[in-house]
Amino acid sequence: KEGTESTLSDGPEYDDEIKACIFSNADLTINGSGFLAVYGYHADAIRSKDQLKLVDTRLYVKSKKNGIRGNDGVIIYDSEVEAECEKTGILSANAADMVVIQGGSCKVVAGENAVAANQYVSISDCLTDFYAVLETVRCDGVLEIDGGAEP
Repeated sequence: KEGTESTLSDGPEYDDEIKACIFSNADLTINGSGFLAVYGYHADAIRSKDQLKLVDTRLYVKSKKNGIRGNDGVIIYDSEVEAECEKTGILSANAADMVVIQGGSCKVVAGENAVAANQYVSISDCLTDFYAVLETVRCDGVLEIDGGAEP
């Protein structure tokens, strides 16, 4: 809800089967005009086994592993996103994975990659500020940044 701030966190000691502070076995959509902070002290902050969508929201994540992960894709639309993590900030890891960021702003500080997907990454009309130890954007397939495609 607009004007609200919510915080979710987990503890550093969990069973290794715990994947994230927020985890979904199906598609997951987070939207709304409030502010959400998610702290994944054990593993990922937010993770979906399927597709993960952030729509018109303000989100901050901090995690021991990946910040935002959707195995079948991550779509961020008109959102303000900030991620600090030891591995990858925004990750999609599956055979037909993708990361699409359109509009808003996105700041990532990552110990590995800021954004990573094997098949497709598209970033357009978004104010970005990426810092990463390995690569800011890793994609073995199609990479489109502000409309310019790169193989």
